[in-house]
Amino acid sequence: LPSETFTPINGSIAVGAGFTTEIDGAALAVDCNGDGKTDEKAKGVGGLITLKGGTGGLAHDYSLRLVNEGGWRWASSGALEGKVAGQKVAIIDQNNNGRFDDFGADAIVIGKSDAAAYLSKVVNINNSLFEISFSEDGSELAYKPFEGATGTLNLVADFESKGKLTAVVVRNENSDYSFELSDAKRGMT
Repeated sequence: LPSETFTPINGSIAVGAGFTTEIDGAALAVDCNGDGKTDEKAKGVGGLITLKGGTGGLAHDYSLRLVNEGGWRWASSGALEGKVAGQKVAIIDQNNNGRFDDFGADAIVIGKSDAAAYLSKVVNINNSLFEISFSEDGSELAYKPFEGATGTLNLVADFESKGKLTAVVVRNENSDYSFELSDAKRGMT
């Protein structure tokens, strides 16, 4: 995946309805519960905070990292976890918009993998393909078996190296489909 995305802070952190921020000397004060009053401070070069909020009536926490490199910026530092066909998945808000349903922009880690792929409309769970979709507000994920045409992707069968291949991420031109293939020694069908 691309490097971590940091978003400049200009008076608020634009997640959900927004969370107020205030510069206090070299520190950044942050409203962590959405009530408009600052609750926590990050001092020095950075910090970790968790915003309390919700989508579609469902409450959830949104963790982020703060850095001060000539101005305060933030990056998503957590994931939403769930299951698809019994397999754990973790979805990362890679583009920092507060949502976890942006195909081709957000990221997904399947099972115990150390590598993420871009969030894809089709995912490979234990060698079976599933189409995933989200409710309009992004609060619920649904899946069903994929019924389209398939083929085999094999980028590692002839790969030789003294090092361990840790990630092979492919995606189509319009970014709707992405797969992580480093463990697919015989290819992914």
